[in-house]
Amino acid sequence: MKLLKVSGITKYFYGLSALKDVNFDLLAGEVLAIVGENGAGKSTMINILAGALKPDEGDILFREEVFRPKDPSDALKAGISVIFQDLHLIPQLSVAANIFLHELPTRRYARIPFVRSRQLLEKTAELLSDLGFNIDPAIPVECLSRAVRQQVEIAKALATKAKLIIMDEPTASLETREVEKLFHIIRQLKVRGTSVVFVSHRLDEVLDIADRVTVFRDGQVVGTKTRSELNANQLVKLITGRNMEITFNRESLKTGNVICKVKGVQSSGIREPVNLELKRHEILSFTGLIGSGYSNILKVICGHEPASNGEIRIAGSEKSIRSPYEAINNGIGYIPEDRKKEGLLMNLSVEENIVIASLKKISRWGFVSRKQCRQLVDPLIKALKIKTPNSCTPVKNLSGGNQQKVIIARWLASNAKILALLEPTHGIDIGAKQEVYKMLREFANGKGAVIFSSSELPEVINVSDRIVIFNKGKACQAVLSSDITHNTLLDQVFGDNNVTNSTPEIEVGV
Repeated sequence: MKLLKVSGITKYFYGLSALKDVNFDLLAGEVLAIVGENGAGKSTMINILAGALKPDEGDILFREEVFRPKDPSDALKAGISVIFQDLHLIPQLSVAANIFLHELPTRRYARIPFVRSRQLLEKTAELLSDLGFNIDPAIPVECLSRAVRQQVEIAKALATKAKLIIMDEPTASLETREVEKLFHIIRQLKVRGTSVVFVSHRLDEVLDIADRVTVFRDGQVVGTKTRSELNANQLVKLITGRNMEITFNRESLKTGNVICKVKGVQSSGIREPVNLELKRHEILSFTGLIGSGYSNILKVICGHEPASNGEIRIAGSEKSIRSPYEAINNGIGYIPEDRKKEGLLMNLSVEENIVIASLKKISRWGFVSRKQCRQLVDPLIKALKIKTPNSCTPVKNLSGGNQQKVIIARWLASNAKILALLEPTHGIDIGAKQEVYKMLREFANGKGAVIFSSSELPEVINVSDRIVIFNKGKACQAVLSSDITHNTLLDQVFGDNNVTNSTPEIEVGV
């Protein structure tokens, strides 16, 4: 039985079509993956189904009835719940209050409603137990990990008796074991008859969990295939419209002198002093489980976390990096994991976001030269293939992947000698990933060096010259990426191994 049928959906923004004659359907109890490059129209389609946007043309049938929600609450009442990449939970409220916020059990005294706390906790405990989630319903959401918060979102969706749950990049911040748990939950939802729309750029996961895959390209659906009809390369070709092997550019120049040296540095999340060196022309990767310390040391280098002891040397001189401003002045550009909260000024334009770290280059006596601004920005938009109507478009109107490219363009426009990236390919499609890898290699070969922090092990091995593995707050000696296999790296990351911590003296050859 068809739960959802989308026919001829078209949507325009600023005279440009974000969606054009989109058609697809979804069966009851099915997992349908929606994939496509950034700007292909996936987010627009999700927002239409969620009731946040109205289509300009076309019809939607949901549960064999015409579906025209006025707002998200209409979609929720109809049985469609969306779990966005940025989870929509209230951190200060309890798990129970977040799950049943739409219909809290209350009683009235003197016309004043009071929440029936015991009834709320009992109701939540029953739902969580039924789902197999081991979560305390009374605990505040802010105390939970990202993976557990996602379970709360799923419980919240089912509490509304949703027949369709849309998951937007649900695995972006999850570790391998947490992804496996999520997939187990999705398979349980299928058994219950709940349908899932799974939106992701991680093609291996798509091919693992989906029954069918619908591919968007340039605002149109270019095909829907069953899982058995696809392999990774066929899927990449459908997404990009061309043959594109999933490859990495490993060509590198001979490394130069030490550009950054970290000696005896400790901070929150790091149990033992960290010693490491970053050499000119190399890509040095930090990796490990989320919470293992690799993100903490990166933030210390970039002035976003204080160091409790130790020193950082840039080009041989000891530097006091106690803030992002001091990091920028020392030639360090930071690209955060959460681009919306930490990386971008969402209401400003693409152009303004790119030049904000380069104002000295394009201004005189406090006045910005519009001509110099465009001369700086336009080539970067073209080189990084940022999909935007023009440079004056608010950055909030761009897709997630294009927003990430804007942050990268910011530091390419500046005089940064070190690029420090935290989970830089989250929410970026396969084509954009290839562009980012190429750009990082070109930057390392030219201006300086790159610190690449990621929990995605395959790209860590293939992008890096050297890898520093973090395990339970300790950092092991840097190893050549060519000397380590995926399985060995996996053992180091997940194992209870005794990692050592010494200043690496390995020089990477051509």
